[in-house]
Parts: sequence; structure tokens; C-alpha cells
Amino acid sequence: MKKFILIIITTIVTSCLVFPFSFTFFPSQNTKNLMAIIGIVLYAFNLINKRRIETEKGNILVFIGAFAVAFMALFTMIYHNTSDDTYVSFPITLVLWLAAAYTCIRMVKATHEYASVELITCYLTAVAVLQCITAELISNIPAFENWVCSWMHGGEIFFKKSGRMYGIGCALDVAGVRFSAILIMLAHLCCTASAERKNKKLLLLLICYAAITVVGNMISRTTLVGAALGIGMWILITLIPERGANANISRLWGRLLLTVFLAFGICTVLYNTNYKVREDLRFGFEGFFSIAEKGHWETHSNNELEKMVKWPDNTATWILGDGYMADPTAVEDYLISFKASGDYVYMGTDIGYCRFIFYFGIVGLAVMIIYFAIIAAACAARAPSKGLAYFFLFVVTLVVWAKVTTDPFAVMCLFLLTDIETDEDEKEDEDEDEDEEDEYENRILHTLSV
Repeated sequence: MKKFILIIITTIVTSCLVFPFSFTFFPSQNTKNLMAIIGIVLYAFNLINKRRIETEKGNILVFIGAFAVAFMALFTMIYHNTSDDTYVSFPITLVLWLAAAYTCIRMVKATHEYASVELITCYLTAVAVLQCITAELISNIPAFENWVCSWMHGGEIFFKKSGRMYGIGCALDVAGVRFSAILIMLAHLCCTASAERKNKKLLLLLICYAAITVVGNMISRTTLVGAALGIGMWILITLIPERGANANISRLWGRLLLTVFLAFGICTVLYNTNYKVREDLRFGFEGFFSIAEKGHWETHSNNELEKMVKWPDNTATWILGDGYMADPTAVEDYLISFKASGDYVYMGTDIGYCRFIFYFGIVGLAVMIIYFAIIAAACAARAPSKGLAYFFLFVVTLVVWAKVTTDPFAVMCLFLLTDIETDEDEKEDEDEDEDEEDEYENRILHTLSV
């Protein structure tokens, strides 16, 4: 019973990190910042008492990359004499995320005595599924929605007016990008379960994959990026004979086919019996309905994005930008364009690549890309066997920037602090520990299924 309670608390803590929100009684700080304060205190306490902290290894280059991004932001701000310091505080933002992630990792270790990549992925999967369930409850039960809005402070008023689904701190493209990152790690966990011939666990993981894909798309269609790339990773593994054989990839495809039929059947029944679910499904999979009904792919968001494709009209801006990204009202009012979500954007575009280039040019964009490549490499250095999954996390970043500036670092920061993966020889000597690890992972997943 104690372990069960600890698992529930750890799941809530993980959700507060990945999908932060503010309370109505304390709106000035969100849960991530509050966790960061706790994390800094815990980190300092360990530093004083242990003098050596394993989580410091491999992250130096990440901090250097963050300072490089901040330097480019500061340089373009000074060079163009603007007031937009959006990315100047990038290293501070990095510290806050890592400190909050450290709190989460410490909670995981307090519950299980270790924090492996697989275990963290199980918690992230549980969080994503619970967010999807919560979003459905909010969408279909007004009393539950009123209760949530009574203590959650944020953009829920905007979501209610727009009719968009949302969870606890989980909405719009931010939710979609983080769901995408979780789906990539879940896809890799499915490969592991398939390789170990754990059929029940594999089927449960694939059901979670389908649930996050379907409901996640209802919340944010950006979720489709992670779902597609996850399947792309399975295809890549299938095309590599040695990797495919080691992963027993045919078993995964067989279970996936069963899961797709199950999900399609459930969605078909709900589509024809529940008007609200029907509207949510049509929104989440608008492009597929467009193909079926019109013969071509078309979505409202894609039409809006086409209008936002704007590039510099001079070489200088292409190279070093204009020094503007958000709300430059203090400098030049006529450059402002109001965005639907309530903030201001430069040149009327919300597309990530466009905004980065207008802010600090191709040079700054290149630094940002290198920075996220460093993060993926740092994660892979801690767990080399998961290198392919981290590569696809990096690809998620590159793909979603074609739509928004949001990135999946809220998920990736946890993998910068997981336990360092041991060598194969050491693993063979730790069979008992691995069995215990599998027991805990299964307990989390079975708790979720209940």
C-alpha cells in the first residue's frame, strides 16, 4: 500500500514538471518553478554532504550550448538596439528546468531507489494517459471542469471559449510537442518489451500509445508528429535486419495491428453514438477526414500556417535577424501583430523557423539546432542503448519548429538526470535488480490500467 501511494505521488510530481500550471491561490509561480526551488535546495544539500553528484556528468556541454544561445540573443539585441531579451535568460531557464527535473528524479529514487530510462518512460506514459483521461472528463463533465478551474490558474478561460480540449496544464501545441516526445520514448520502450518477449506488457504499452495518439490529437494535432515518428522508428528498426531480429520486431507489428483494430473499433462506436466525441475526433484527425471526404489533405491550422510563412527581405536580416521575437511594443508599435492566444508576435508569424530567423538570423538558428543536438547526445551518452530514441527526440524538435517555437525539453531534461547505463557485463551480474525494476515498471503500468 505504501509503495502504491508513493507511485501515485511520484506520478503527480512528474505531471507537475512536464505540464506545469499555477494555482488560483498562488498564480505568480507555476509548479515547475516551485519544484525548481526544492530541487536547488536538494542539490545543494547533496553537494555539501556527498561532494560528488552523478547527475553533473555529461551536462557541461548542455550549459555551454545554453550560454551560446543566450550570447546570440544578447548580441542581436545589442546590435539591433532592441528591447527583446526573450532568449537572453536561456541559461537561467535551463537551470530552472533541470532543478525541477532533479526534484522529480529524487522522488522517483525515493520510491524505487533508482531512476532508469525505462522507469522514467513508464511514469511519463502514465502522466500522458492520465492527462488524456482528465481532458476527456473536463470536456464531457461540466461539474468536473468547474472544479478544475476553481483551483487551476491559466488559460482555461480561453480554452473554454474556443472549445478546445485541455488537461491539467496540458493544452495546445505545448501539449502536442510533449506528447510527441513521450510517444517517441514509449515507442522505444515497446521495442524493449518486444525484444524481451513480454507480450502482456507490450500490448499494454501499445494500448497506451494508441490512447495518447487518439486523445492527444484531440487536444493538439501536433501529437501526430510523435505518433508518426514513433512508427517511423519501428520501420527503421525493421529495415535493419540485425536490429529488427534483436528487437523481435515482428512481434511488435503483430500486437500493433491488433491494437489498431481495437482502437479503430472503439473510435467508430463512439463516433456514431457520442456527438462530442465525434466533433473532437473530426478536429483531431481533420486531415484524414479531409482525404476521405474531399480527396486531399486539408486542415484549418495548415491553412493558417500558409498565411504565416514570412521570410526576411534582405540579407542582413537572414544572417543576424532583426532582434525581435515577442512584444516589441516599447520600441516600434507598427511591427506588432496580435496572436489569437493573447500575446504579440513579430511580423505576424508564429512559425518557429520564421521567428528564430527574424530574431537572431540563420546564425542564431544554427546555434539553437546545435544546442538541441548536444542535449540529445548528452542523453545518449548516459544511456547508449537508447541513442536511436534520443535521435528521434531531436527530430521531433526540428519538425515542430515548422509550426511553433515550442520544444520538447520539458521531457528531455529528465533524461539528462537518469541513472548512467551500465555495461552489458555489469547488467548480467544484476539480474536480480533488473527483475525488481521490471516489477516496478509493471506495477506503474498496471496501476495506470486500473
